[in-house]
Amino acid sequence: MRETVSGGIIQLRASDFLNEFDTFLDEVMLLPGQLVITGDMNVQWDMAHKPETRDYIRLVSSCELEQYVSAATHRQGHILDHVLARTTDNFVFNCTVQENLISDHHVIRFSLDTSKPPPLRTTQTLRNYRNIDSVLFAESIQSTLRNKPSVENVDGLLRWYSSAMTEVLNHAAPPETRERLTRKRQPWYNRDVHTARRDRRRAERKWRHTRLETDRTEYMTANEAVNKSILQSKRSYFAQMLANSDIKSTFKLINGLLNIQRCPLPNHDSPRNLANRFSHFFVDKVARVRDILENDPERPTTMPQFPDTYAENCVSLSSFAPSLKRKCAMSFGNLHRPPVMPVRLMFILPGY
Repeated sequence: MRETVSGGIIQLRASDFLNEFDTFLDEVMLLPGQLVITGDMNVQWDMAHKPETRDYIRLVSSCELEQYVSAATHRQGHILDHVLARTTDNFVFNCTVQENLISDHHVIRFSLDTSKPPPLRTTQTLRNYRNIDSVLFAESIQSTLRNKPSVENVDGLLRWYSSAMTEVLNHAAPPETRERLTRKRQPWYNRDVHTARRDRRRAERKWRHTRLETDRTEYMTANEAVNKSILQSKRSYFAQMLANSDIKSTFKLINGLLNIQRCPLPNHDSPRNLANRFSHFFVDKVARVRDILENDPERPTTMPQFPDTYAENCVSLSSFAPSLKRKCAMSFGNLHRPPVMPVRLMFILPGY
């Protein structure tokens, strides 16, 4: 790694990378939980005699990190892709490298000895106030007040009232502690839906207590209001999502709404064999395209000659025009050259 400019690409020097990586480690090492750092570090781990590799290994060791990749991860035979984890965590296993025929970097596979985080639970203390006998509760309060001690200051009297009334309430409606799962709200859930559901629960409790037809009608009306509020909230939310989405996000959103789960890959028994099939398909396709172009009888054998005045007024091409892009896509998609090929395209297409 060095700071040079080649073809418009700025390459980072090894010293700058190590300084930035050191700052990054200082931040992430303080985070709680288990830690895994992966990526193309572009540092040849197997070349320990190089200065940048030696400094990198010293930095990793100082943070008590372990590097688990031991085989070459690049086509040229060096370990450039790393898997780093804390030595005390000891939860990275079966780290292997599989040759990749498509990219110049190989595939790294490893297992993590970790489990799914448990669902978040909250504890609530509830009282069943509906089971309180109002007559006995009032008698208990009066009996407690008759036995009020003589307290000289106001603070002491308030403390006695608080403890005495709490004891009476605990006897009439004992507190019950329950655990419940904390469920994540839907993104379309808003305050209007929450208010409508609260009104429906109130109407339902009233109808179950009285069993009157008027209360039942009120409950059914509240239930319809909840359904309308949810429908309106969903329409507004998804309309805004579609308005602010690109084509890819739009299809992803629609597939999620329709519960369509499509696998982008064809049926296969082994991911390695599938990757090899893709590689062989494109290699064979390129070979067929080249054979067809070389055996084309209309292919010119020599480059056309143009007057010097034409060359002086000719503008050099830096990109394909939209029309040329479509013709090139048709050419390689149908495995034949269009019958009319612009002369300007011959200067930038090999073989023409």
